[in-house]
Amino acid sequence: MKLLLILVAVFVCVATVKCCKEQLESGLAVPFYYGHSNLSCTKGKGKNKGKRSLNTVSTTRLVHRFVYYCGYYFEWIDEGVDPFGTSPLGRNCNPEIYSEPAGYSRVKLECAKNCAKKFSRNFQYHMLNNNCHHFANTMASFLDRSDGECCNN
Repeated sequence: MKLLLILVAVFVCVATVKCCKEQLESGLAVPFYYGHSNLSCTKGKGKNKGKRSLNTVSTTRLVHRFVYYCGYYFEWIDEGVDPFGTSPLGRNCNPEIYSEPAGYSRVKLECAKNCAKKFSRNFQYHMLNNNCHHFANTMASFLDRSDGECCNN
């Protein structure tokens, strides 16, 4: 039964990514969402494993924050951990994706991945001053603008 659930989850993820890419190629905007998971749980797991208008989220709430877009979780926990993936860093920590979209974007998936990599390379993680909440707000702002600016640098 567990294997079946994993296979279904992988299929849904691949279908979501494929569908998203098709919509973006057609010029349609795709929704993106904020989400969160338990901070202490995610912090432990992450180190060992590898709305119609835009809202920002609190940068001090004691949860781990991420942005979900095109079947990918964009999140930042510290240097050395990829800032995106098809499963969240804290996948065993009951991650929650909010039901209302944070916004809509026309940014290609590869561009969003490049932007996330640039952020993680150019900024030093700090638990209070530059954390997962700041990263989520930056990614959401970039996705909302849909200008691809991050990919042009």
